[in-house]
Amino acid sequence: MLLRASGQATGQAFDLHAVTQGTTTVRSGVAHEEILVALTEAMVSDDEEALAIARTHVRDELGPEALVDAAGVA
Repeated sequence: MLLRASGQATGQAFDLHAVTQGTTTVRSGVAHEEILVALTEAMVSDDEEALAIARTHVRDELGPEALVDAAGVA
Protein backbone atom coordinates (compact mmCIF):
# COMPACT_ATOMS: atom_id res chain seq x y z
CA MET A 1 0.00 0.00 0.00
CA LEU A 2 1.22 3.47 -0.77
CA LEU A 3 0.39 4.77 2.69
CA ARG A 4 2.64 2.15 4.25
CA ALA A 5 5.48 3.06 1.90
CA SER A 6 4.96 6.77 2.54
CA GLY A 7 5.13 6.17 6.27
CA GLN A 8 8.34 4.23 5.93
CA ALA A 9 9.89 6.94 3.78
CA THR A 10 8.95 9.74 6.18
CA GLY A 11 9.42 7.84 9.42
CA GLN A 12 5.74 8.22 10.36
CA ALA A 13 3.68 5.40 11.80
CA PHE A 14 0.25 4.74 10.34
CA ASP A 15 -2.24 2.13 11.52
CA LEU A 16 -3.67 0.67 8.34
CA HIS A 17 -6.35 -1.24 10.27
CA ALA A 18 -8.27 2.03 10.39
CA VAL A 19 -8.47 1.89 6.60
CA THR A 20 -8.60 -1.82 5.79
CA GLN A 21 -11.05 -2.85 8.50
CA GLY A 22 -13.34 0.16 8.21
CA THR A 23 -13.29 0.81 11.91
CA THR A 24 -13.86 4.15 13.54
CA THR A 25 -12.34 3.05 16.84
CA VAL A 26 -8.79 2.89 15.48
CA ARG A 27 -7.05 6.06 14.38
CA SER A 28 -4.75 5.80 11.36
CA GLY A 29 -2.45 8.69 12.20
CA VAL A 30 -3.20 10.40 8.89
CA ALA A 31 -3.64 14.16 9.19
CA HIS A 32 -7.26 15.29 8.77
CA GLU A 33 -8.42 11.69 8.92
CA GLU A 34 -12.06 12.42 9.74
CA ILE A 35 -12.49 14.83 6.83
CA LEU A 36 -10.84 12.46 4.37
CA VAL A 37 -12.79 9.42 5.56
CA ALA A 38 -16.04 11.35 5.18
CA LEU A 39 -15.08 12.26 1.60
CA THR A 40 -14.18 8.67 0.75
CA GLU A 41 -17.36 7.27 2.26
CA ALA A 42 -19.44 9.84 0.40
CA MET A 43 -17.68 8.96 -2.86
CA VAL A 44 -18.66 5.29 -2.61
CA SER A 45 -22.22 5.99 -1.50
CA ASP A 46 -25.15 6.91 -3.68
CA ASP A 47 -25.78 10.05 -1.63
CA GLU A 48 -25.02 13.03 -3.86
CA GLU A 49 -25.85 15.49 -1.09
CA ALA A 50 -23.35 13.85 1.28
CA LEU A 51 -20.72 13.99 -1.45
CA ALA A 52 -21.33 17.68 -2.09
CA ILE A 53 -21.07 18.41 1.64
CA ALA A 54 -17.89 16.35 1.99
CA ARG A 55 -16.25 18.03 -1.01
CA THR A 56 -17.09 21.45 0.36
CA HIS A 57 -15.73 20.50 3.78
CA VAL A 58 -12.42 19.28 2.33
CA ARG A 59 -12.08 22.37 0.14
CA ASP A 60 -12.91 24.76 2.98
CA GLU A 61 -10.70 23.05 5.58
CA LEU A 62 -7.77 21.82 3.46
CA GLY A 63 -7.92 23.85 0.25
CA PRO A 64 -8.82 23.12 -3.36
CA GLU A 65 -5.51 21.41 -4.10
CA ALA A 66 -6.09 18.92 -1.28
CA LEU A 67 -9.58 18.20 -2.63
CA VAL A 68 -8.12 17.34 -6.04
CA ASP A 69 -5.41 15.18 -4.46
CA ALA A 70 -7.86 13.37 -2.18
CA ALA A 71 -10.33 12.73 -4.99
CA GLY A 72 -7.54 11.46 -7.19
CA VAL A 73 -6.43 8.77 -4.77
CA ALA A 74 -9.82 7.79 -3.35
